[in-house]
Amino acid sequence: MFPPINGRVYGFALVLQVVALFASGAVQAEEKDDQPYMEAIRDGLEEYRRGNWEEARAIFKYAHQLQPSARTLRALGMACFEAKRYVEAIDALKGALEDKRKPLTGKLRYQVEKILARAERYMGRIELELEPRSARVEVDGRERRIIDGSIYIDPGQRELTVSAEGYRIEVRSVTIDSGENVRIALSLRREESAPTPDAGEGAASGFIAMVEQTDRAKKSDPRADSDGSKVLAWVIVGGSSAVAVTGAVLFGLGMKDISEVENAEPETYYDEIEAADKRAPVYTGVGAALFGVGMAGVVTGLVLLTLDNEQEGGATELSLMPGGLVVRGTL
Repeated sequence: MFPPINGRVYGFALVLQVVALFASGAVQAEEKDDQPYMEAIRDGLEEYRRGNWEEARAIFKYAHQLQPSARTLRALGMACFEAKRYVEAIDALKGALEDKRKPLTGKLRYQVEKILARAERYMGRIELELEPRSARVEVDGRERRIIDGSIYIDPGQRELTVSAEGYRIEVRSVTIDSGENVRIALSLRREESAPTPDAGEGAASGFIAMVEQTDRAKKSDPRADSDGSKVLAWVIVGGSSAVAVTGAVLFGLGMKDISEVENAEPETYYDEIEAADKRAPVYTGVGAALFGVGMAGVVTGLVLLTLDNEQEGGATELSLMPGGLVVRGTL
């Protein structure tokens, strides 16, 4: 017959059974959680062995999302390297060397350092000279950080997008080989703002005020000498002619700048034609306004000369309205 088991021993045995039960459940739960991760690792390795680098990269990225560690970053970096995604490979491999979760040791760490050095040699480098300097740079739709005035990109044909607040977005296609350095100078053009009163409008306001002042002088002194009126009329004609000529010259210069921009060679950098591009709308706009105001002044002066030749008894009123020149009275 077996010896009797006292209560203390029985209670201790029961505790051990409960602990063993919970431990077994925890291990099963952990194995269940690890299953998608282990399947992803196996699938990723199989695609890597077959040389399907893009597929292996996608699977290792998924595995890293499930259980991030230095080991998953290593696998992801190696797949990116083989897929010639050197920028992404460098980020992953550097992360693998620094990550403390399942850290790399010995041979694995040495292997990662060698692949990292090769990836850094294979990248393309673009030296940027941007205006404004605060501009953002995207490569194939992904923003890139500018380091010491340069960005690093994967070799091949890439789309470079440069943007800044208040400026027009510039897009350029860049083809770069492994290890190649390319320099790009790019000045963004400011966005067009709402038109503001220009010199032409100021000249028009001043001309209208001059005509109104002439009318008031005639009304206040109806016996004013006719010769004085003729002198004033000729002054208006001469001054207005000068304004019209100035406007024509400015307009011609603006058209010349437009022609220079439109006929620029494809390989021309924007900074070579930037000044002409910025002057053209100013010269053509101001020139057209001054020419219009000047011609209106010439016509007005000639009309004043005609009126001075009429009989003094004819009541005549001259007004410059927004819609044109208005003459009231007997001619």
